[in-house]
Amino acid sequence: MNQRGQSKGLIAALYYDPYRSQWHIVAFSEIPVGFYKENGYRPWVLMIYDNGFNKLNEFEFLNNNYHPFLIPAESGLLIQKVQKHESNALGKAEFSIFDFTE
Repeated sequence: MNQRGQSKGLIAALYYDPYRSQWHIVAFSEIPVGFYKENGYRPWVLMIYDNGFNKLNEFEFLNNNYHPFLIPAESGLLIQKVQKHESNALGKAEFSIFDFTE
């Protein structure tokens, strides 16, 4: 945090995707004072790099639909959904499959 209480960006995780020979970097976005307390989540960015660390693409997750938890799979990149209902309170994680190769 800076002197005004604004939270700076932060690299949160680095994943290697052996199926596409790519690196996936998750970074939390810079947010204004009080954003997390008000909204209950922090926007994040997925950056995709090749093996030479050349940036291929970048995707922003600005709403509270997905956690920044990824699993590279042969069928695509699995990204964990945010559970918004109590019927899934037993810890069963749900994922969506994303294909960022297009």
